Amino acid sequence: MNDYGQDILLDRELQPLVAANGELLLTRDNYAVVQDVIFRLRTLIETLFYDLSFGSKLFLYIKSENTHDNRMQMKSEVVRTIKKDTRIEQSSVVCTVDSYDDDTIEMTASLLISGDSTVYSLLISLGQEDFSVLVKDR
Repeated sequence: MNDYGQDILLDRELQPLVAANGELLLTRDNYAVVQDVIFRLRTLIETLFYDLSFGSKLFLYIKSENTHDNRMQMKSEVVRTIKKDTRIEQSSVVCTVDSYDDDTIEMTASLLISGDSTVYSLLISLGQEDFSVLVKDR
């Protein structure tokens, strides 16, 4: 496992987690990389004031019609966004549409972090009222 440093641990709403003693909880190494990928997917591109290239265009699809073409564009956007992180093995990134209905699209993205053999799977749910990215239990 490579040393990718540490970062503040975030909850599902991307808010910092705090220990009972008031100190911020930290994540490190590969888990910090996965958290960065989730943060990038859940951030609208050009809204992070110190890095306008950070983020994804997934939010732009929330109100779009749920068509085959739009689902394929969303898959491509997930892959493109994950590949922006140079710590990810570029050839390992795959995204599939698992299910969809009139309101929600569920996708799974898989990736490998450079120097690691563990496949990380992200469950992505994009709907009219909700957008979540979670790490799938192994």
